Amino acid sequence: MPVPGSHYRVALGEHNGDHSWVIHSAKGIKWQNVPQKLVTVLQGLSVNELIDFDLGTSGRWYVKYYQKGPEKQ
Repeated sequence: MPVPGSHYRVALGEHNGDHSWVIHSAKGIKWQNVPQKLVTVLQGLSVNELIDFDLGTSGRWYVKYYQKGPEKQ
């Protein structure tokens, strides 16, 4: 979990035998060498929707985000 007041969060991992990372800041979400399914998830999220994330070995990953509900009239 992020430290309150921190300006960015970083997760390090491994995918396809090489290092991978995800950085989350107020300016956006950046990544390198992560599985395609994770790229798809991250591309669909805004900076404010991403709650928590982590990377592991062998392309494993975890993402927690706010899900938009149906709009009320």
